Amino acid sequence: MIALSVLGVLSLISSLYLYKTYHLDVEAGRPIAKLCDWSETISCEKVNLSPYAKVFNTPIALLGTFWALGLIVILFFSILRHWSTFDLFLYSVVGLVFTLYYIYIGWAVLRAFCIPCTVIHLTVLSSAVLSLLFLDRRLSDYFKKGLFSYGAVKVLFIVGFAMLASIFWFNRTDQYRDYRSLSSQPVKGNSSAVDLLAQCLADKGMTFYGSFTCQACVANKRIFGSSFRFLTSRGREIECNPRHPLGQAALCKEKKIRYTPTWVLERGGKELKRLEGFQSLEKLALFTSCPF
Repeated sequence: MIALSVLGVLSLISSLYLYKTYHLDVEAGRPIAKLCDWSETISCEKVNLSPYAKVFNTPIALLGTFWALGLIVILFFSILRHWSTFDLFLYSVVGLVFTLYYIYIGWAVLRAFCIPCTVIHLTVLSSAVLSLLFLDRRLSDYFKKGLFSYGAVKVLFIVGFAMLASIFWFNRTDQYRDYRSLSSQPVKGNSSAVDLLAQCLADKGMTFYGSFTCQACVANKRIFGSSFRFLTSRGREIECNPRHPLGQAALCKEKKIRYTPTWVLERGGKELKRLEGFQSLEKLALFTSCPF
C-alpha cells in the first residue's frame, strides 16, 4: 500500500504538471517547458497537444488529476481505516478501462509516449493487478455484499461528479463572460475611425500575438469589429496556440510572448515596446500615437 501511495502521489504531480504545461500555459500563450521531449517517440508535446488530449473539450490531464486524488483517498482509508482491498480493485478497474485505451492511442495511433503519462498508466496498472492478487475472497463473494456498501463507489461518484462538472465548465456557452463588459462597450468613434486606427497600427508595425482559445484575445479582436481585418491582411496577427492549424508557437517563443494577447510594436523586425493583456482602442492609439 505504501508503494502504491507513492505512485498515487507521483500520478497526481504528473497530472498537474501536464495540465499546467499543456493547457494553462498553452491557453495563455506562454512558452512550453520541454522537459520530457527527448525524441519523436518520447514526446510529451506530441501526445498532449494531439486531438486525443481532450475529451468533450476537457483536458485529459485534469480528469487524470481527479482520478489520482480519488486513488489517494482510497489508499489513505485502506491504510488507516482498513478498507477492503476490493475497494482499491473496484476503483482501479474503472481507471484501467480508460488507461488501456490511451495506451493504445499512444503506441498505435500517435506512436509516441510521454513519461508523466506513463507514470499514471503504471499506477493504474499496478493498483489493478496488486489489488486483484491480494483479494482474500472470490470476486463473487464481494458482490454479494452489494456494491453500494463499498467506500470506493462513493469515491467514484464524487470523482465522476468532479469530472462532469469540469466538462460542463469547459463547454459552457458563456465562456467569454470575464471580458463581455469590455468587448460590448460602444466604440468611441464611427467605423471609419476604427478602420483608420487599425490601418495605422498595421502601418506602424503593431503586431497582435494571440490564441484562438484565449478569452481576452477574442474580446480584444471583437472591439475592432470588421476593422481587425486590416491587421490580419498585413500579417499583423500571429496565432500562438500550437493546436491551431496556423499556429506559430516557435515564433511566439522566439519573441518571448509570455501571455496572450500581447501587442508588440516592431520596426524592421526588432521590438520597440509591448503591451500585455486586453487593450482598449484608446490605449492602443495613445501607445502608437495613432489618431482616433
